[in-house]
Amino acid sequence: MSRLALTRDSWDSIPVGLKFAFFAFFDASLGLRYDSGIFSLLIHGDPLWILHFFEYVLSSMYILHWLLNNLQGWFRAIAFVSSPILILLIFAFCLEQLFVGQESTASTTFNLASTLFSGFYWGAAYLAIAAGLTLTYKVQRFGNFAQAEIMLFGAYVGFTMMWSPFFYTLVNDKKVLNIDVAKDEVLTWDLLFWACVTGFVLTGLLGVLIDRLIYSRFRKNHAIPQTMMIASLGVAMILRGILYLRYGASQHLFVPDIDWRLSTSRHEFPGDKWWWPSVLSQTARFRFGERTVEKSHDDMDKTACIEEGKPDNFSSSWDVESEICNVTEYLPFYEIQDSTYYLQYTKAALIIGVFASVVLLLFVLNMTRLGRQMRAVADNPDLAASSGINVERVHMTCAFLSAGISGFGGVLFGMYVRVNPEVGLSILLPAFSVIVLGTLGSVRGVLIAAIIVGLVRSISEPILIGTGSVLDRPSYAAFGEAMPYMFLIAVLMIMPKGLGDALENWQIERARNRQGSIFSLRNVSLFLLLIICIWKSRVRHLLFLLLLQITETPTVHRQLLD
Repeated sequence: MSRLALTRDSWDSIPVGLKFAFFAFFDASLGLRYDSGIFSLLIHGDPLWILHFFEYVLSSMYILHWLLNNLQGWFRAIAFVSSPILILLIFAFCLEQLFVGQESTASTTFNLASTLFSGFYWGAAYLAIAAGLTLTYKVQRFGNFAQAEIMLFGAYVGFTMMWSPFFYTLVNDKKVLNIDVAKDEVLTWDLLFWACVTGFVLTGLLGVLIDRLIYSRFRKNHAIPQTMMIASLGVAMILRGILYLRYGASQHLFVPDIDWRLSTSRHEFPGDKWWWPSVLSQTARFRFGERTVEKSHDDMDKTACIEEGKPDNFSSSWDVESEICNVTEYLPFYEIQDSTYYLQYTKAALIIGVFASVVLLLFVLNMTRLGRQMRAVADNPDLAASSGINVERVHMTCAFLSAGISGFGGVLFGMYVRVNPEVGLSILLPAFSVIVLGTLGSVRGVLIAAIIVGLVRSISEPILIGTGSVLDRPSYAAFGEAMPYMFLIAVLMIMPKGLGDALENWQIERARNRQGSIFSLRNVSLFLLLIICIWKSRVRHLLFLLLLQITETPTVHRQLLD
């Protein structure tokens, strides 16, 4: 067979969709960089580069999706794990092409520790609602649109206890509310503790009450999930109206003690502690586009102009006619500077409290008899009932846990963000993006998705601020709320059923190959060791970890450890 025939056969073997994706990719690249392309025949100005931007991203996502579906073995696993990073690189390269074509330079600055903890904060705020949504969908099979208002109910439980006379401090033998006590730089914990406990219990009981009065009647009449979802919208409106009637539209902040709001109530993260990686105590500045700064000097002679261009990253040119020296500075792609980050205790409480509660929920679902009953009802309610499980009691327990976790998160959320009855809607929609990304009904997938979505938002906001100012669009900073949805669309093009489904399929494949569970004690230990190695950059330990992963025989493991 001739070489031409082999080339033709290879070309014919490529799917039509992949050919079109490559064509769109190159067309978008040329359009962004040189303001050309097919669409330039019809469109000009800002709509052209916006259209090329989306063309570039969508074609790149399709190519990445094709690669993930056709790779095998470890290559596919590595590509799957690194897919969020690849998506971010696609967006970064797209910005580079855009600003080269615009003949400008966009600069974005990241305080790495601030970006990390802001991502955890947003992830915890979304997870407080998404965990309850996921548990409700897993067991009762409907999306509860009232989950955000249930979270706000927990926040208002904290406000009510803050205003109540039962929590006070004796000042000169007089009872003074904690919020009115003068600052003494000593944190008071009793109100915070009891507010969290009461918020969890009362909000959980509210969830049980709603389930008994409304949702159980739908289940008895064999209503479809869509009907229950629409009914939850009515419940959300009723709860929001009750909050308006009782507390009004003004914003409130849960302050268990005035010292919690002091500027000194924070923890410093320096780079000189053994437990804190120095890389996170830095501020990174990235530049996209031409990365040049040009300056003209009319107060130099030719000799001084030549000397001005001799240092590295500088060049100069002398205009004979105007006798002006043009100096060009070539800026680096990134710069690193040492910095310090201070984490407020109120933000830390939300992060630690919400993530710890969801981890405890995972333990209950996977390690207890109640968790096994809930999973049985979720899989097949009729079979669970025939085996002796009280299905309605499981539904009631599910309603209590899902509402209680959201109410507990609402108390902690109200410590950091001023809350009114309308705040819930602004968190509910991103929470739905979290549960879709993590796979509907997968608590483990939602936990991972919340971290990813939170980091996407914390990373995108500095980028939007830097790029918006260059494009004369300062309002782009408000677009940060929409970035989780764009990232969700990109990920679902690669994994249409979400992260939880991908993890479940990976577990099934490992079980078929008799490799054990992904979350076995050995794999969890190796993962923690990997995190420690990356955290402290211990290359020797990392090599030891890889050797343990390669060797599958337990006796070899014992010999290495000995």
